[in-house]
Amino acid sequence: MTLSERTRELPEYRSLMEGVLRPREPFGSPTIKEQEKSRFISSVKLPLPSHIVIYEAHKPYSVPTNYYQGLSVDGIALEDSFTSGSFRGLVFFGDSILLLSNHAINSHGSDYSLHYIAVHFSKNELSISKEAASLSVSFSGEKTAKCMTTGETAKHAVKFSFTHSTIGNRMITPEKAMESDLVKSYVKRFGGASAYLTSSRLMGFTITTPFILPHPHAFRFHKELGFESRAQMAFGSEKELGTLLEP
Repeated sequence: MTLSERTRELPEYRSLMEGVLRPREPFGSPTIKEQEKSRFISSVKLPLPSHIVIYEAHKPYSVPTNYYQGLSVDGIALEDSFTSGSFRGLVFFGDSILLLSNHAINSHGSDYSLHYIAVHFSKNELSISKEAASLSVSFSGEKTAKCMTTGETAKHAVKFSFTHSTIGNRMITPEKAMESDLVKSYVKRFGGASAYLTSSRLMGFTITTPFILPHPHAFRFHKELGFESRAQMAFGSEKELGTLLEP
């Protein structure tokens, strides 16, 4: 069974993801308001089923200010930093693949989003490349989707390129990551390491190359999903990702 099939039987996981996946009100800044028709689009029925597994596309080391791999809609480069409740990646539904991205914030005690993207593709619409030590999924073109705030349906220019490099010998502890020049630079620039370690500890490890693995909430249930450790789940998920991207 796939991870998504296994998580159907985990009510605690579904409860967590239900809160994460719910669309939030757009943040009321002039910039967001002006760009709403591009920032809040969906080609699928919402809300999404809570058992889904998001294969998130992360940058190397995934420091909070530089966390997700890039995505743009209508020429707008969407936020790629880490916040609680944010996500970006791919969800697999048979022969369809859903691009899913949300940037959640809290302001004055209320939850908002800076963007929410849910656009589906057939596999043959995507450029999928698999090599011995890496794979990539990309798209650059137009997709039809509905604006979640106005109900208007239109074509939108969507562009992303998600890359996964083999994680063997690339997985380290969050504490070990603190010795890297990249993280030292982050700490020097933004202050203490607590925010960085918090985001890494959600998964239990840090990876030093670009990677695509399940949302951190899934790793909290590694034993219930049949894995002895979070590292074992990461390697199993890496193998599943390759299978899910096969023609």
